[in-house]
Amino acid sequence: MADTKISALTDGTTANSTDQVPIARGGSNFYVTPEYLMKGTTKYGVMSVEGGAVAESTVDATPRQITAWVTNGASNGTTPDQANDHITIDTAGVYLVIACVSFSGSASKTFRIEIYLDTTGTNFSCIRKLGSGGDVGSASVMGLVTCTASQEISVYQSSTDGGTAMTVSDASLAVVRIGS
Repeated sequence: MADTKISALTDGTTANSTDQVPIARGGSNFYVTPEYLMKGTTKYGVMSVEGGAVAESTVDATPRQITAWVTNGASNGTTPDQANDHITIDTAGVYLVIACVSFSGSASKTFRIEIYLDTTGTNFSCIRKLGSGGDVGSASVMGLVTCTASQEISVYQSSTDGGTAMTVSDASLAVVRIGS
């Protein structure tokens, strides 16, 4: 089989996702977009909630899975599952995991948001203390998590100083595979 020649854009500019990049092989010319070339290579997944108003069923010092998710977002190589409150990893690798959670809850209490792999904390967490009068606080956490196929990424909540109520109003959980 002869070597395949890949031609670049002739003017040296960066290709946009809709540009057609010419590929020549054996005298035949083909055109593909950079978006098509990348399709299927990046593994990612997202789930979210917007305008949530249902309180988490139990809030105390014991970490518990956040159950407010209502929307499965875009994915490739992962399976977002808002009904079961996690994203299943379909392809092993190192994933950048990002969780952003806006919530109200017990006044003047401190809450911990943590990324979990299956049912084990990853030690990627953050703390948010709410004010005294009806605050909505935002907490964001991110980390690199090494996953095997079929493991689940989720977000847990707890209160470190006696909070007993939490309602997630807006949140997102995103995973992107960045290495093998």
